[in-house]
Amino acid sequence: VAGRGDEPAAAPDGPRELTDSDREIIREILAHAAPDMLRTLDELLAKDPEAARRKIGELFPRMRWMIDLHSRDPKVYALRLSDLELARRSLPLAKEILDLRAKDTPADSPALVAKSAELRGIITKQFDNRELSMKADADNLRARAAERDKEIDKMSAQRDQIIDRLMEALIKRSGKPGRFEDFLGPAPAGPREGRGDRGKPKE
Repeated sequence: VAGRGDEPAAAPDGPRELTDSDREIIREILAHAAPDMLRTLDELLAKDPEAARRKIGELFPRMRWMIDLHSRDPKVYALRLSDLELARRSLPLAKEILDLRAKDTPADSPALVAKSAELRGIITKQFDNRELSMKADADNLRARAAERDKEIDKMSAQRDQIIDRLMEALIKRSGKPGRFEDFLGPAPAGPREGRGDRGKPKE
């Protein structure tokens, strides 16, 4: 579990401008995941505010999924934030344990026992966070599935009316130029010969 940062399956809704709210969320993420980077950023902000803003802008694409999660599901966002902090704390502890083992430190030595217990506590908390996050994802999926079932029931109840509307709309549009191109999409890049004729009826 340590160090994982699974991103949501849904992709962001395309590019957008960085807002002041986004910048605050980025600072919050750094405070949990990389406090040293945040201190460096604050020092840069005091010396060169414009350079600091550019640096935050560079971080935006990498943190976009967390920023979107903050507004979409604050509870899961808080769990992921906690997970980032726990991952940061777990790595140095794991390295210390590895170094102690390399020195043939007895497994029951106070230092090794204490550090092992601390690391196990962190990983246990990460596991619990991941379980809660997965349960929240499952709840969201069930809610979306219930909404989709309602849509399906509504469509089924209006089946004939919807089919009639679609049929009439298609008949009215069928005489307009360019309909075949709309259905097939744009022609692929390549030799120009014949590109403009794709999808058109033969004369």
